[in-house]
Amino acid sequence: MDPMDDLKKRELAMLREELMKGFKACPDVPSNLRNGLEYYVVRRIRTGDFLGAVLRNDLMEAIARAHPGLQMYNFKAIIDLLNNFVPAPCWGSEAKVEEWLKGRNADQTRKPAEGSGDSVDGEPESGDPAVGIRPDNSGEEES
Repeated sequence: MDPMDDLKKRELAMLREELMKGFKACPDVPSNLRNGLEYYVVRRIRTGDFLGAVLRNDLMEAIARAHPGLQMYNFKAIIDLLNNFVPAPCWGSEAKVEEWLKGRNADQTRKPAEGSGDSVDGEPESGDPAVGIRPDNSGEEES
């Protein structure tokens, strides 16, 4: 095995491990966005419009593209995740996002898992009832 391949695999495993820690530390990141974030951070595959706007630090576009059920605490959780668990070179501006994406393999494409409720955009196909509900076990929707 080529030592560079082994290094690359370890680097990808570390990125994924750190992201998984972030999902545990930031439980208000909606579940329907997690796959899109993982595909982007670990595999360097372009996200949908909403996550793309968040990663580019384009607040107006992110709000315009957000799922109607997304709450302010969800936005805060996404930002906390980016600030604390996602490498700075992969988000924060359009230039950073495009540079990050250049590092991916040309043959990688993103297809949602059938029946996963996940679209290629990382946004729900038919609405996600979990969006807008705090994971505090009360099951009540926050207004």
